[in-house]
Amino acid sequence: NACRKRIGLCPQANALFDRLTVDEHLWFIHGLKGAAGSYKTEADQLLSQLKLDEKSDTVSIGSFYSNGSGLICLFQLAMNLSGGQKRKLCVSMAVIGGSPVVLLDEPTAGMDPGARRDVESLLESIKVDR
Repeated sequence: NACRKRIGLCPQANALFDRLTVDEHLWFIHGLKGAAGSYKTEADQLLSQLKLDEKSDTVSIGSFYSNGSGLICLFQLAMNLSGGQKRKLCVSMAVIGGSPVVLLDEPTAGMDPGARRDVESLLESIKVDR
């Protein structure tokens, strides 16, 4: 339990659940780490800094899917994110919960220069408090 709270990991391959939204991923990892407090404030800050806030729980054209019972789900799922957005989500999952040790394996692979700067800026801003 102590290790889970202290370590965040962003593996080289994106470790995402296709049918979860961006927000659900962060909620799940925050809870898995046993982090104190509400995840929402920290998640909103991370997503805003990485310019993923519009992907949190919003709908984009073509992202609707049937859940098998005839209902249409209206959330942005991880499987509909671009490669760079998936990497940003993985970095967010590694740092959420205030883990003092964060292991990153090629966190900016496949990102455009602007997205790389966003990730580098995030990592610079959080390293002071960890």
